[in-house]
Amino acid sequence: MEKRSLAGRAAAIALSALLAAGGVSASALAPTAEAWADTAPVVETPEDAVSPSEGAGGAAAPADGTAPEPNPEPTPDPGPAPEPEPEPVPSPEPTPKPEPLKAGWNKMADGTWRYGNADGSARTGWLKTGGSWYWLDPQREGIMATGFFRDSAGGLYYASGSGAMQSGGWKKIGGTWRYLAASGAVRTGWLKDKGSWYWLDPADNGKMATGWAEVGGKWYYLKGSGAMAIGWQKSGGKWYYLNGSGSMATGWKKVGGSWYYLRESGAMATGWLQLGDKWYYLKGSGAMATGWQKSGGKWYYLNGSGSMATGWKKVGGSWYYLRESGAMATGWLQLGDKWYYLKSSGAMATGTCSIGNKTHYFNGSGVWTGSDNTDELFTKWAQPESSATGWLVLVDTNRCKVGVFSGSKNNWKLQKLWDCAPGKSSTPTVKGRFTVQSKGYYFDSQNARCFYYTQFHGNYLFHSVLYYQNSTPSAIMDGRVGMPLSHGCVRLEVQNAKWIYDTIPRGTKVYIW
Repeated sequence: MEKRSLAGRAAAIALSALLAAGGVSASALAPTAEAWADTAPVVETPEDAVSPSEGAGGAAAPADGTAPEPNPEPTPDPGPAPEPEPEPVPSPEPTPKPEPLKAGWNKMADGTWRYGNADGSARTGWLKTGGSWYWLDPQREGIMATGFFRDSAGGLYYASGSGAMQSGGWKKIGGTWRYLAASGAVRTGWLKDKGSWYWLDPADNGKMATGWAEVGGKWYYLKGSGAMAIGWQKSGGKWYYLNGSGSMATGWKKVGGSWYYLRESGAMATGWLQLGDKWYYLKGSGAMATGWQKSGGKWYYLNGSGSMATGWKKVGGSWYYLRESGAMATGWLQLGDKWYYLKSSGAMATGTCSIGNKTHYFNGSGVWTGSDNTDELFTKWAQPESSATGWLVLVDTNRCKVGVFSGSKNNWKLQKLWDCAPGKSSTPTVKGRFTVQSKGYYFDSQNARCFYYTQFHGNYLFHSVLYYQNSTPSAIMDGRVGMPLSHGCVRLEVQNAKWIYDTIPRGTKVYIW
C-alpha cells in the first residue's frame, strides 16, 4: 500500500491546478531532485507493516475469525459560528445647497413664502415691510407664518392669510372672538374691557369664553357677549348666584335681606331641603321661609333660623302643635294620657270651645276637662224666636258662643255652634234683637285687618279674628276666640266669619244676650 505525506499531496494538487489553467510551462515546473525527494511516495515494506494481530495498542483479531467492528467516525468539536460580515452602509447623499433667494418676497414651490436678503439668504425673525409686521420662522428656514404662531420669545400672535400680523382690540377669528393688543400679542387669561371682565382661554389661543368656565378651581359664567356675570343668572332652566368676584356661590347666601341655598352644583334650591338633621323650606323664589308656610295642603312653621319646628310652638299668643313631620295638627290630639283640641287654625283650645255642637272645657294648659249641653240650651232658646229669612243667629256673650239655626219659629235646627270673642268689659257687645244689614270683604283697624264682615247694628259686626294688613288672610295677628276681647264686634275664626258672609242673607234676625 502506498501513502504520501500531506505536504506531497498538497503540492500535487497545486501543480495540477496550474497546468489546467495553462498559466505556466511544464519545464518551469520541473522539480529539482531535492524537491522531488521531499514529495516522493514512501513505500511501506512488509517488514515495517504492523500485523493486525500485533502492534502495541492495536486491536487483536477475534479468535473465531470474525471481522473487527469498525472504529466510529470522530465527532468534530463544535466551534462558534463565524460573525457575518456587516452590510456596508452607504454614505448619505449630500444635501443640495438651496438656491439663493432673490431680494424681497419669494414664493416657494410648496406655496409658502420666504423673504430674501440682498445676499440671497433667507431673512428670519420679525420683519416690517409695507407698514405690516411679519414673522419669518427661524425654525422653518424663514417660512412666513400665518394663523396663530409664537415668536422666539414665546409670545402668541395672529397673522392673516397674507402673513400680516393683526392687532387692535377685538377680532373675530374663525367664528370666535379674540383680543389682540396694540403690540399684536394675543391676550389670554382675564381681561377687563370697558368695565366688564372677559375670560380668554389660554388653552385655545385666547378664545373668548361664553357660558360656564372653570378657572383656578372656581366656576364663572360668561354671558353671550363674553362679559362675566355677577348676581343672579339663569342657565339651563336653573338659577345660580355669582359673587362680586364672578365666582359661583354654593351653600347659604344672603341676598337682598333673604337667605338662599345654592347646591354643590351651584343651582338654587327650592322646596324642602334637609341639611344634617334639620329641614328648611325654600320658596319658589328660592328665599328661605320663616314663620307659617303652606306646602302640599298642610301648614308648617319655620323658625327664625329657617329650621322646621316640631312639637309645641307658641306663635302670636297661641299654642300650636307640629307633628314629627312638621305638619300642623288640627282636631283632637292625644299626648300621653291627656287630650287637647287644636282648632281649624291650629291654635290650641283653652277655656270653652264648641266642637260638634257641644261645649267642651279646657284648662289653661289646653288639657280637656269635660263638656256640657250648650247645644241643647241654644236650641231651647231659639224656638220662640222668629226670622223673616229662615235663618236665625244667637250670641251668648257669657259663654262666648254663636249658634246658627235654620227653620222657623218653634222648629229651629242647630246648624253651627262656634266660639267667638265678643266685646271686653270696657267695650261690650250691644245686646238685643237686630237684623243682618250690609256686608264687606275686609276693613282695616289700626294695624290690623278683619275679613268677611257682616253688619247687624251700627258699627257692630261679625268679622274674622285679627290679621296683619296683607291682601289675603295669611298672617294672624290675634287669632284668639272663646273669651271677651273685642271693641264690641263679634270675632270669629275666618272660615266661620266667611260662612256667615256667604250664607246668611240680609234681614236675618240676630239675638244677642
